[in-house]
Amino acid sequence: MYVTRPLSMYRRSPSTLSIPPPDGPYSGYLVITDEEAEAEDTCCWRLCRHKKVKKLPFPQDKIFSITHASEYQQTSNTKVWFLSVPDHPLSSNRYYVIKAKGRHKGKAYKCSREGDIVTCCFTDMLNDERPKPFNLKDLYQIFKIHSHQSDGFFGRSITPDGIPPHS
Repeated sequence: MYVTRPLSMYRRSPSTLSIPPPDGPYSGYLVITDEEAEAEDTCCWRLCRHKKVKKLPFPQDKIFSITHASEYQQTSNTKVWFLSVPDHPLSSNRYYVIKAKGRHKGKAYKCSREGDIVTCCFTDMLNDERPKPFNLKDLYQIFKIHSHQSDGFFGRSITPDGIPPHS
């Protein structure tokens, strides 16, 4: 069971991110954008809106555009929804990443495994796992989100042999 909390509460008091979720199996917090948080994310008397998220947690009532830039492929943009992982405090920065638009809408991204790497023409290749139906118990669907040094965020698998998708 999820309990909703306003985003402004976590911005005002970051220590509340460490509060454990309510008792009970599969319980957690859903962070929603409230008027106070909306006001912080706008400027010029609410005429302009800041589009970039600067710090965690991600609100669950927003769809985000994630960008993947690669040396070898075109930059790709994907619309996703971040769902906080139950039974963990928000400070753990663990999320399910759900595809918000397109063919696999509503399905969860999943990490590949090191065992999925194949050698072809003297190079290692890995095809990303396609988004799969959401499975609360699948550890390969859980990503730990980290702040990037320069700007933005990146995700890593919580499993030692997990490799996050590239698109």
